[in-house]
Amino acid sequence: MGKLIHINGAPGVGKLTIARQMAIRLNARVLDNHAIYNVAFALTEFRSPGFYDAVRASRAAAFQQVLRLPDNETVIFTDAYFDDSKWGWESWGTIEHLADQRRWPFFSVALVCEAAEHRRRIVSAERAERGKLQDASYVDRTVTRRLIERTGDLSKRLDITHLSADTAASFLADWVEATTSGPHRNVAAADSRLSSIVTASPVLSTILGRWDAIALPDCWLSGSAIAQTAWNAAFGLSPEYGLADIDLVYFDDADLSEEGEVKQATRIRTLFPDVPLWIDAKNEARVHLWYEAKFGYPIPPYQSSEHAISTFPTTAGAVAIRPGGAGLSIFAPFGLSDLLSCTVRPNKAQITQAIYEAKVARWRSCWPALTIIDWHNL
Repeated sequence: MGKLIHINGAPGVGKLTIARQMAIRLNARVLDNHAIYNVAFALTEFRSPGFYDAVRASRAAAFQQVLRLPDNETVIFTDAYFDDSKWGWESWGTIEHLADQRRWPFFSVALVCEAAEHRRRIVSAERAERGKLQDASYVDRTVTRRLIERTGDLSKRLDITHLSADTAASFLADWVEATTSGPHRNVAAADSRLSSIVTASPVLSTILGRWDAIALPDCWLSGSAIAQTAWNAAFGLSPEYGLADIDLVYFDDADLSEEGEVKQATRIRTLFPDVPLWIDAKNEARVHLWYEAKFGYPIPPYQSSEHAISTFPTTAGAVAIRPGGAGLSIFAPFGLSDLLSCTVRPNKAQITQAIYEAKVARWRSCWPALTIIDWHNL
């Protein structure tokens, strides 16, 4: 089976050099971000609408070629995607979708570097020869920005401040090879298992079967209903046991009104009169407007539905599905291991201990065989 390896890091840290060294070791292809962006840089104004359209077109053409590759190929991507960027989250979603289409394991690498060393690297002569960004002040402007990254067994954050490119590449190649030859080679099997569970659920399969009628931007079926359906399958319970509601999340930053969200949720419920559960539809683009009033502390605006899902309270609950070209499209930023092993683990990206403990209290009463990880054990 092939592999998709995504290396994310700020400009100038050394992504491409490391990717090329890894490619030699892994017999892989490299598709770096400049190969995607250069047409847009050459023919459009930077950051204009035309620039982003040109990047989307180049990326789509490149990804079509990736889909035509033999199944045993490995492709390494390099990018610079930040957590506070709507464009970054849009682009990240295309990588997730590509991995899902190919049914390849998705290895996520985040490269970080201390500011002083980063400044030295970004002004290197090699970058000048390639026409790359050489502004040392850029480091200071981005030092507090967080990279988009997955967590879980197929993800790795590596501080390369004191590592040569060769050493970093060898470390990452060893990690990829060890993980691929170990128990996580069964990533596709986990996806297949979840797909079977969803297909066996009358509620979830009904909603997915009418997906085109939902017609909401960046929409996913997500949240606890997926995890609870999987737990029911594991414990021999009926698919609907313990389910309180069904959550649909979407992202529409063109309409941040509460009225618009309520209107969409009402419309969605009329599509499923035969579903015996409450169906909620939440516009993740407006969550920051009401979050503080409900939970007592503010959050920054989400940049996409995937961004929001990545902050859900538990790793098992941070899973989303929708129909895809190759069957079921799955977004699981923490992987599916906790979900399929009936493990409840806090995702501390946003929630408090009180929120986590309140959520798991009901789950423990309904599914006492769950393995629940204490908040303090992480």
